[in-house]
Amino acid sequence: MANRIFSEEEVQKLIKRAAELEAERSVADRESSENGLTIDELKHIASNAGLDPQLIEQAASEMDSTSSDLQEKVRVIRDEIATEVWLDRQPDRETMDLLVTELNHIYGTTDELNWWDNFWGSHEGKAKVKRTSSTTEWNYKTEAGIYSTRVLLQQRGERFRIRVSKRQMFGLEWDNAVS
Repeated sequence: MANRIFSEEEVQKLIKRAAELEAERSVADRESSENGLTIDELKHIASNAGLDPQLIEQAASEMDSTSSDLQEKVRVIRDEIATEVWLDRQPDRETMDLLVTELNHIYGTTDELNWWDNFWGSHEGKAKVKRTSSTTEWNYKTEAGIYSTRVLLQQRGERFRIRVSKRQMFGLEWDNAVS
């Protein structure tokens, strides 16, 4: 095994597993219920792996600031569940289009409405997309028309807003929802 060359994917798996094993050992040594590694333990592992320990500190700092920025706030108001995040980003049109494509893929749908859908303003089982210079709104309605999912991608100044909401039609409340 000394001369074996590991692929990039194998290296990632090995490092991940080694970190898990180190965490288990650290927890067992401390005889506590904590799970994970301290920043000093991570810096030691990085140093042994030939990485600059200061980069671990920088990455941890970035992670802390990002996770606090992305704290999810979910709001339930009668027939709607909604959450939104604000990012310090300015995605281009291509990125917005890729996000719409990914939403269509996740929901197994398309945003290509035929003339009939457009005529009646109906889009059950499909997504309807509205675009302006600063906003893309993706709205999917289930085939039965009971639920709709709306994703708003909106540039506001230097910040980018992503708002996701799921709504039950016909005034149904989430307390009465069938799984």
